[in-house]
This record gives sequence, structure tokens and C-alpha cells, in this order.
Amino acid sequence: MESALTLTAFILLMFGLLDFGYAVYAYDFCSYAARVATRYASVNGNAGATQSTVANYVKSQAVGLLPNNLTITMNPTTLSSSTVGDPVTVTVSYNVSPLSGLGLKQAMTVSSTSQLYVVQ
Repeated sequence: MESALTLTAFILLMFGLLDFGYAVYAYDFCSYAARVATRYASVNGNAGATQSTVANYVKSQAVGLLPNNLTITMNPTTLSSSTVGDPVTVTVSYNVSPLSGLGLKQAMTVSSTSQLYVVQ
């Protein structure tokens, strides 16, 4: 009897931690992806980096996340007419859906923004 109660509490705790860990991982990825995407855009600025190429670059690195839940926005959307020193801002957002519903009761969106300047 005691082991059944303990096992139930333990399983509920584990599923709650799983949901919470997934949300933290998604936020950490958004932070990393925003920095990397901004770096990619700033280095490839004169090569004509666009929001589409930056989004494809970020989605190719999304390990363990659903690429369709990722939203990548870049300002300006095209860097073909940019000059060295122009700012570029990238925002990466991810819609986190609960895996079990025990840690997170509803979907939430995590996002991160990064800004650098065009260097090439």
C-alpha cells in the first residue's frame, strides 16, 4: 500500500519535471539560436542574408524541438543593401506544448532576441 502511494507521487513528480525541463530546454535553445542566427546574419550581410536563409539555418540546428513550432524574425528582413555597421536583430520564438500536462497546464511561448552589427 505504501509503495503504491509513493510510486504514484514519484511518477507525478517525474512527469512534472519532464515538462518543466522541456520548457527550460526550449528557452535555452531560443537563446542560443538567436545569438547564432544574429552572428550568421551579421557575417553574411553583404552576401545577401535574408530572413528565409536565417530561418533555415536556425531550423537545421533545432535538435529535439519541432521546427514547425519555431518562429524566426529578422529586422531588417534582407541585408543585401546593408553596409558595415548596420544593426541586425533576430528574434527566435518557440511554442512549448506540455508533454504530459502535469508540469505545464497550457502551451506557452518562449523567445529570445539578439542584436549585432553587420561586419562583412
